[in-house]
Amino acid sequence: MFFKAAVISGFALAFTERKGKSQERLNSFPAMYSPPNTFKTDFVNNNKRSSPLSTSELSSQAMDWATSNLQATAQDTIVQQTAHLDQQTGLYHCYMLKQSQGLDIVNSVAQMTMSNTGNLIAVGTSWVKTSEAAPVKRETGISCADAVKTLGSSLGVKTNPAGWTVSQNGNTQVFGGVEFAVGNVTCRDALYQTPSSLVNVHDIVAPGKTMYLNAMVGKDGKILGVADWTSSIAYTSEGRVVKRQAIAPPPPTQFLVNQIGDKDPRTTKQSIQNNPEDLKSSVAGWIGNVNVTQGNNVVAAENSANQSPGQAAANVAQGNKNLAVFDNPVDDVNKEPPQYVDASITRAFFLANRYHDIMNNFGFTEAAGNFQEVNASGKGKGGDSVIALVQDGSGTNNANFQTPPDGQNGVMRMFIFTTTQPNRDGASENAVVLHELTHGVSSRLTGGAATANCLNGLESGGLGEGWSDAFAIALETKATNTPQDNVAIGQYVTGDKVKGVRSQPFSTDTTVNTKSFQDVPTTPEVHAIGEVWTSMLFEVMWNMITQNGFDNSFLNPKTPKPDLTKGNAQFIQTLVTAMKIQPCNPSFVQARDAIIAADQQLTNGANKCAITNGFAKRGLGANAKDDKQFVNNFDKFPGC
Repeated sequence: MFFKAAVISGFALAFTERKGKSQERLNSFPAMYSPPNTFKTDFVNNNKRSSPLSTSELSSQAMDWATSNLQATAQDTIVQQTAHLDQQTGLYHCYMLKQSQGLDIVNSVAQMTMSNTGNLIAVGTSWVKTSEAAPVKRETGISCADAVKTLGSSLGVKTNPAGWTVSQNGNTQVFGGVEFAVGNVTCRDALYQTPSSLVNVHDIVAPGKTMYLNAMVGKDGKILGVADWTSSIAYTSEGRVVKRQAIAPPPPTQFLVNQIGDKDPRTTKQSIQNNPEDLKSSVAGWIGNVNVTQGNNVVAAENSANQSPGQAAANVAQGNKNLAVFDNPVDDVNKEPPQYVDASITRAFFLANRYHDIMNNFGFTEAAGNFQEVNASGKGKGGDSVIALVQDGSGTNNANFQTPPDGQNGVMRMFIFTTTQPNRDGASENAVVLHELTHGVSSRLTGGAATANCLNGLESGGLGEGWSDAFAIALETKATNTPQDNVAIGQYVTGDKVKGVRSQPFSTDTTVNTKSFQDVPTTPEVHAIGEVWTSMLFEVMWNMITQNGFDNSFLNPKTPKPDLTKGNAQFIQTLVTAMKIQPCNPSFVQARDAIIAADQQLTNGANKCAITNGFAKRGLGANAKDDKQFVNNFDKFPGC
């Protein structure tokens, strides 16, 4: 006799302020400034080396190039934040930060891609120039505690620093008990480039329920820039404390779910998935040695009451240690979501783990900054599994994902949708979950895993939304689908079978989906911009499938290695590789060029025309200009 596995109830990371007022105040803050970026892929390499270099040799060569080619004064240092050799592609990716007088310039970053033989492939910079003649002077000004208090006041929250706990972690102060956050707030001295000058700041990180803020507060108390590391699936006015687990042999598992490709409970009946872990991607399995929805990659929990992490940790239940059976059915015809919450938790846990394993095989690995408590390879930072919160009480009719830098937990929130009768759980539609999980990938890979501010501009944030829809579509596409099929994101949860949460369905028919490059500035909102990017990627995906065929055996944990001769696998691999190549806060043109550069490395350019013709069809043609005018250009690339 087997016992049903337990689920974890009440796991949250919550701001305590009212979300509407706080969002209004957040919208009044200056956005985080990203210095003008450059992106170059047309390097001439005279290196004739045929044998691969070691990672230490590649690192040394990358830093030598940066020292020679990136501007730095005698008071500056170029620091390698993260770097990894992608075993799937053979490409070396290095991400750098500039320091001046011993302080990080938080928005001065660069990324470099080289072949494993040392040939330079791409360099992107958002680099801040410093002056040796007039260096920035160290300022004293207000304290870190005062800066945190200032941020709270700006959010409309009364604070009492006398009640906080304070500790020191290196050059970072850590504050506990801050009224506007649950979890620690950190503050460190740094330098920050504004549109006009380089200034001393307190760099503050504050995790919360509806927002996960990174704020730059000047030494005079003025808030100079704020980024929110939260991304959602729908248009909206609203924007861990898990014990480390040792690597141990995983127990057998069973999940009653809709697997990836099955869309939702109305489209496909739930089925039992036995031992769906890819043990090469999840060495520790999914649930470790405890029979609950908690493991090395993901912890999934119900959170309708917005309980704190401490309260949630006390609710962890233990069941049978030999077999984990998660066999809770969904009944969305006769019951409201709270009545089948265990099924929703199981589904979110299953999907987030499968996504983890699949993306590991496309290069979102430990070294690249994926989400895991313990990194078996010793590369990247652990302690950052995904916290998947189901039926979260902080909102409705949406879902979101918070992506801090590597080593800090990603938080996914699934809300209840109230647009159908009965209501529906956001975790019940695969595309909604996959969309949110992809925000974690695009944010960690763009600019490297050590920074979380490389998709925080309006245009780049729109690209982030577009990638999330595109990955959800690609993973849900089956061999029976055709380029003539129209696709909607969120059709199940909203009840809108035509367009779901978007303004139009995605289609290769330009009379059904009319989006093109010129639409980027028409609605200055990231989801609207994302629709344009997804529409372009939808064309690219089908061009690649039409040219190279289809195979999704990589969705099977028994055959997880992608067949990179097939168009749909090539599409995903190319996008993942391009994210690693592209600059911080890329434009449409730069993101497109990174995809072209990625294909050149992966297939020797075999898909160039399939890719560029897809972009050209939607106005991002060969002569589209990166001048923020967003004028359609339908010119095909030479030879296409």
